[in-house]
Amino acid sequence: MIYAGIVLISAATLLLELALLRLFAVQQFYHFAFMAVSLALLGAGASGSLLTVWRRRLSSTWLCLAFGITTVGAYLVINYLPFDSFSIAWDRKQLVYLAIYFLAAAVPFLFAGLLVGGELMAAGKHGTSHRVYAANLVGSALGSVASLPILATFGGERTVMVTAV
Repeated sequence: MIYAGIVLISAATLLLELALLRLFAVQQFYHFAFMAVSLALLGAGASGSLLTVWRRRLSSTWLCLAFGITTVGAYLVINYLPFDSFSIAWDRKQLVYLAIYFLAAAVPFLFAGLLVGGELMAAGKHGTSHRVYAANLVGSALGSVASLPILATFGGERTVMVTAV
């Protein structure tokens, strides 16, 4: 059963990354679109650091719920924060908005990374980490392939909500 969950969270994570790429490209123009990949890596890297420092295993249910809630929260921050990339050179408030904007977008990836990383660590104790890793790769591939029809059908904004579910 855990493998199905890993497949789903991995697919949702890749789908969210691609939806954010599209949203950033539309809202802040193409030069910010590439930040979606960097923010996903930031969240994943931060989760690895947290798992190393804090050895206590978190509940998979709560991490999935946190992923969904922070995905919706990130979407709201991205849409309602008055960030204007064109005025960042003369309006210092925009630097604060930029930091909030990017941190909010990275948090869902943190929770997804905590979930997958925690399951990998737990499976490593039983010698089954290769199965969790395979489920992660399959889910990521499915999320990438599913992004084409889902983004075409729902658009970037609704696709973010689909990933939250």
